Amino acid sequence: MKDVTIIVLSFLFFSCSSNEQGKHQVKQWEKIVTEENRDSNYIKMVFGNELKSSKLIEFDEFVSDDFIVKYPKKWKKGTKHEVGTRFIFNENIPSPKLWPASINLQIQDLTNNEGLEISLDDYLSISKMQIAESGSQFSFQESKKFHDNKHEYGIVIVNGNAKGFNLKTIQKVVVKNNKAFLLTFMCDELRISEYKEILTTFFDQLIIK
Repeated sequence: MKDVTIIVLSFLFFSCSSNEQGKHQVKQWEKIVTEENRDSNYIKMVFGNELKSSKLIEFDEFVSDDFIVKYPKKWKKGTKHEVGTRFIFNENIPSPKLWPASINLQIQDLTNNEGLEISLDDYLSISKMQIAESGSQFSFQESKKFHDNKHEYGIVIVNGNAKGFNLKTIQKVVVKNNKAFLLTFMCDELRISEYKEILTTFFDQLIIK
């Protein structure tokens, strides 16, 4: 195993604050997401055999020098605390009895690891080891590799507990241009079916420049 520390753990502890810094452009759009226009390989891994939804989703587009992603228009911006975090968005939930779902994207530069070349397989193996050894309230559940017409990528699923909620975290990992792009979605496990359109749009509409 290569001796390298990665930032895979930081996504489990990001803040739900409402401020976010950094330049981005916003473009509003609407779309009905269907099974036909998304990569469906990982969907059964996350959602099982649940029927698809035809819910109308309204998104904004986040554009940076490195990537383009889409996020729910009504979600609020969060504060970036972890190194490499490019944005955080949190669901607006008025009730303290519900856990707000959240998404974020982190980028880790892999060129500073003493010249070692870190592959997607390496990254997934290291993340599994770090989660197992972290001693946190989160535990590794599953990881698999997939391909779509743009990337080879990994899906990592982590379960955990915080403030009495059973949480599920799903992360998409793409290693490209000597960088790791980590797209993370976290929600109350009991409500995950409510977020199918949001998660799949966030994951599937990623463009890496």
